[in-house]
Amino acid sequence: MKLIRDPLYRIIEIEDEFLPIIDNPYFQRLRFIKQDANIFYLYPSSKQDRFSHSLGAYHLMKQVVNNQVLKLTKTQKFNLKAAALLHDIGHGAYSHTWEKLRSDFDHEKISSEIIRKIFKLPEVAKIIEKKSPFYPLISSVIDVDKMDYMARDSYFSGVGYGVTDLDRIVTYLGVKDKKITIVPKIVTSVEHVIIGRISLFKSMYFHHTIIAKDEILVNIFKRVHDLYKNKKTPFLDPLLEKMLYKDFELNDFLDFNDSTVEFHLDKWRTAEDPILRDLVTRYLTREGFLALDLEHYNIDINKIKKEIAKKFPLKYYYCVETRGKQLYQSEAMIKINSKLVPLSEFSEHIKKIKDMNINKKFLIGPKEILKKYKTKF
Repeated sequence: MKLIRDPLYRIIEIEDEFLPIIDNPYFQRLRFIKQDANIFYLYPSSKQDRFSHSLGAYHLMKQVVNNQVLKLTKTQKFNLKAAALLHDIGHGAYSHTWEKLRSDFDHEKISSEIIRKIFKLPEVAKIIEKKSPFYPLISSVIDVDKMDYMARDSYFSGVGYGVTDLDRIVTYLGVKDKKITIVPKIVTSVEHVIIGRISLFKSMYFHHTIIAKDEILVNIFKRVHDLYKNKKTPFLDPLLEKMLYKDFELNDFLDFNDSTVEFHLDKWRTAEDPILRDLVTRYLTREGFLALDLEHYNIDINKIKKEIAKKFPLKYYYCVETRGKQLYQSEAMIKINSKLVPLSEFSEHIKKIKDMNINKKFLIGPKEILKKYKTKF
């Protein structure tokens, strides 16, 4: 057994049978993938990585599989703990942001491929693929993935929305008919997680600073793509070229992480192309883009668009983007008098938010132009 210190759980005990998974280069690669690509621009301490998050998910799953509710075989316990460790193994550089840069990139499919081909664990892959009856413990309205990343993001950012009574929840978490089950005594704790996730999306994941940084990064690669098509490519090493435009093998993926992109951004700061050079400078400094939440600002979009067009090519310097999230996507069931009842029928709080969507619409453009429109109404 190996003991790893962790700020959330104090000590994470890694069982010997999982050490080969953790020591594998594909898992070690997660040290170099930030959990949240651009959140550190808003919360400077929020630089947690997929490696520590995966260990945290494993820690919670270890408690779940040994709780008072689930009656599992030794093999089932191993597979679920391995799935918790490996559920993010297929993330690209800058996590979810990379899926905006290459539209055919699907981290869940790559995770499944790595688990099958590299780790030789087909039953674990089935959990990730949602082909196992136990997959809700990894992916549902309340699961070990969400519980850890909410607590971890809250801790490192300094906000308090994701902190809750995780030990109590994992003690009574179950699964039946591919749905998460809970008991009445943990309803308050579960409500806290679900409602806290809404607050995290509003205050962190959909924060205007993060939206603006995401858009600049997307536009940097949009410009690189246009230069590449016109054979005016800036510096582009073979690995990033393959990850952007060609078929890649798992061996290529092994060397692909945040550092790959950061290395190129540093090179592109002095690129000959003035648009690329300007976009990269804006991304790496505070004088970048501004994202105005159109719910809060009374502005004339067409007027601003024309103003931006006088100074910049709109393709790279103007965007109206909608971000949306349905936060109660699958029902949890609560056991009352030996019967399973939907949580949304039992809990008044969950009933109110069951069909709630977070939808935000942003106008994004150069900070020096948009900052004068920030007068709130």
